[in-house]
Amino acid sequence: MSSALPRLLVLITLIALSGCVTKFKSSDSPDQFYSTSTAITSLTYQIRSTPVFTAKADLKSIDKSLKNSKLFTSTERYYDELPPRKGIYINIEAIYNPPTVPALVFGYLSVSTLTFLPAWSNHDGHKTTYSIYNNGELVKTFEYDRERFIALWLPILPFAWIDLLTDGSYESFASMTNQFLTDAAPLIAKLAKEPSL
Repeated sequence: MSSALPRLLVLITLIALSGCVTKFKSSDSPDQFYSTSTAITSLTYQIRSTPVFTAKADLKSIDKSLKNSKLFTSTERYYDELPPRKGIYINIEAIYNPPTVPALVFGYLSVSTLTFLPAWSNHDGHKTTYSIYNNGELVKTFEYDRERFIALWLPILPFAWIDLLTDGSYESFASMTNQFLTDAAPLIAKLAKEPSL
């Protein structure tokens, strides 16, 4: 009987923690991006992120969105600290926006009571900046935020399946990247026509 107690506690914990509903706010369709008949021959880019809070799959969605866009005929990932001295380069930074202090406190209380107490957050998520360089000089920076709503509470356990129908962080990063491509396409096309050093 006593050996069944730890298993029961683990099962209760897993059920309680799955009583969480998450939804990213203001996500656009991840497959919409600007296309142009004049593709740029080459793009060099770098993706930097907060290692603990950003999953590799999320960063791959940025990579995939850049490669699938019609703006570039080829893309090359860049790993040096300084921007390249020639051509168009995009420095991408994915930054985690933590929840507010009250949301963290109530989240801790909710988890410590196995979600019998409710907790929610409206303001955590990710911010991504896209800085465009041309021949080593910063031209413009675009910034996008995707906040998410998270709720923890045992009574919402029957509604946890909603998570399967909503966009996750992968789609959120793809959405931000495609929005950037749409917003920056005219500038990138203009820079591509300028002679390089």
